[in-house]
Amino acid sequence: MASYTNDQLTSTVQKLLKTQRQSTFKKSPLLDLLLKGAVKDDGGLKISFGFGVNEHSAVTQYSSGTESGGMSAADISAAAEAPWCLFDGKVHLTERDELINSGSLAVGRILARRVENVLFSLKNETEKQLLAGTSTILTDLQTMQGVTTTTGWFEELAFGSQTNTVCGVAKSSYTGTLQNQFVNVGSTFATTGLPGMRKVRDSADEVSSKGNIDIVIASLLSYGLYGDTLTTQERFTSKEDLDGGNPSLMFGGAKMYMSSRFSAATIFTGGVGLSMYMLNSQNLEAHVHSGANLKQGPFISYANGQNGRFCSIKHMMQVVPLALNCHGIICNADA
Repeated sequence: MASYTNDQLTSTVQKLLKTQRQSTFKKSPLLDLLLKGAVKDDGGLKISFGFGVNEHSAVTQYSSGTESGGMSAADISAAAEAPWCLFDGKVHLTERDELINSGSLAVGRILARRVENVLFSLKNETEKQLLAGTSTILTDLQTMQGVTTTTGWFEELAFGSQTNTVCGVAKSSYTGTLQNQFVNVGSTFATTGLPGMRKVRDSADEVSSKGNIDIVIASLLSYGLYGDTLTTQERFTSKEDLDGGNPSLMFGGAKMYMSSRFSAATIFTGGVGLSMYMLNSQNLEAHVHSGANLKQGPFISYANGQNGRFCSIKHMMQVVPLALNCHGIICNADA
């Protein structure tokens, strides 16, 4: 007979989730930032929102006071939508596990390691899809990577010539607004890297209705090259980031982090490879389902005749861009 009831195991994992979820997501600065400010939703078939793409009304100057004011108006938004992405990971405990790890402390330790591993796997898969669009599992989750996909947000083409479809809206329908900033530094980061980054930042910040570029996600090589240019004046960021295990450089007022999820060698087309995302976090929005926010189910016994039990940890979320022109990418900056 098992030493612990299903209710006891369920209660143990619930406690572990509370303590481990925060430390796990701190290892992914972008997810940590987005999920801290996530919108809690109760449901709906899809997440509906609008891209700000039009001027609402014309501006009128009254020089004499008798001019006729313009009364025309337009909807400022293009209707967009994205599906929910529901996924889970399972924590298993076999009868053999319990026999080998007899004692409450031993079972608690093995559960702690497995909960940590499940959360880390969920984080990794989410990050893989969001940053690189290469997950074969979380295909319902949006991706920023539009270099090799037709539905990714950010493309390696000049502003005004991008044609991807983002959350159901064709970028080609709004070439003056629904486009991302882009610079190709031509694999000469030492001379063109910083000017290229400044160009993307300045172009994005100028048209942003709220916030500025405040987070940069760079490939390992481009992050290193950026650090090399700042060797004599290199500074790391806040104590909170250091405590979370994420020492980061700064670019202007933006925190800069490195990621192994993408590089100019792994995400490329036509000789153009992805090296950096430059993001305005105030124009990114995470949605989390209130009924499946890393929600743990009860421990239940295997149904296939094997001796063991498991519980599921479910998460239902989506990330959407509220605008595109206030973000940008840097390409061919890995050399």
